[in-house]
Amino acid sequence: MVHLHGPWGSGKSSLVRFLEDTLTAQDPPWLVVEFNAWRNARVKPPWWNMLTEFKRALDRRLPWWRRRWLDLRWAWVSPSVENVYMVAGGLLALAAAAFAGSTITGVIEKWQGTLGGIITATGVAISFLRVPMLGGRRAAESFDALRTDSFRPFITLFDMLVTECPCPVLIVLDDLDRCDAGTVTDLLEGIQTLFRGQPVVFLAVADRYWITTSFAQRFSLFEDGGDKARPVGDLFLDKMFQVSVTIPALPVAVKRAYLGRLLGAAETDLPEEARLPETAVRHEEIQAAIAAAPEEQRPALRAQAVARLSTAAADKVVEHRLLRWVSYIEPNPRGMKRLVNAIGMTQARSLLEGRMVDFDAIVLWTILELRWPRAAAAITADPGLIDAEGQGPETLQAAWRDPLF
Repeated sequence: MVHLHGPWGSGKSSLVRFLEDTLTAQDPPWLVVEFNAWRNARVKPPWWNMLTEFKRALDRRLPWWRRRWLDLRWAWVSPSVENVYMVAGGLLALAAAAFAGSTITGVIEKWQGTLGGIITATGVAISFLRVPMLGGRRAAESFDALRTDSFRPFITLFDMLVTECPCPVLIVLDDLDRCDAGTVTDLLEGIQTLFRGQPVVFLAVADRYWITTSFAQRFSLFEDGGDKARPVGDLFLDKMFQVSVTIPALPVAVKRAYLGRLLGAAETDLPEEARLPETAVRHEEIQAAIAAAPEEQRPALRAQAVARLSTAAADKVVEHRLLRWVSYIEPNPRGMKRLVNAIGMTQARSLLEGRMVDFDAIVLWTILELRWPRAAAAITADPGLIDAEGQGPETLQAAWRDPLF
């Protein structure tokens, strides 16, 4: 699970569309499933419509005969297939009418009452079973309440879709920061607990503080006496996502180029020889290579640098260089891996934004941002607070009381 953070109006949805264009151009092309959580917020449980969107997107990729086969399997697994009950109910109704009006033999007349009672009871049961259809809000809620293992069909359907899909899958959860707290927490918890068994990437697109506030509201009983610098909502965010990415700011040169494109100005192709040295893996080496290049070549080099930083070789360099900061790192494997991921993302952002930042400063800031997120947010909003020890909002004051901070 990946989290794309940015306030309203920062361009998150536009960035997702660029990402979709890039992934669908890969070999093999990714299947990108767009699920707007806000538009589907009235359907409970919230992941049902996510599964149906997944199936619609997959149907567009499959040949007709595989679509029909998938439909049959979906109908068999899913208790939402209303036509199954309709057909069965219709057949029983016809049988009941035939028995009720039949005078062919005395045997039928003798057993007519008994058979009619059985058929009537069965018809009532089928009518009752038709209530929990997963195609709408009340139906999904009824199904969720009636079944002993109500989540098993969701897991089975998801596993079936992933297995049937011939390519990598990205499911985008957009507009989460327009949903109420219950929808946000239910959707993210369901994905984390029900669908984690398949190799699918989930991208949650939302302001991080909307997500953390949603979890804080749901688990408000646990806030009393907790860590004021790291509230319970932030703990859930850390547990939920393996990678959290903040939208980079656009450099002036990129804004100028984009505005020129909108105005119809001719684009100039970057020289093909704009390449990073093959041996450049360390942050300082990459920055030096970009700084030494002509201005018109730097955007292409920055894009190459971001790709270079996502390699296993770059991760190894970061892990080795983290040894000097080991006393500041949380003592658990998951936290260490998340830190390595976050450092790579911070490096990428600084390069894309055209900023020259010392690697040690990136490491320290990333540690601070992961361990004391609210304090980091306060400092980002007002950098002068970094010199005002013990002042500022309560979350920052609580962080100052921690010697590690």
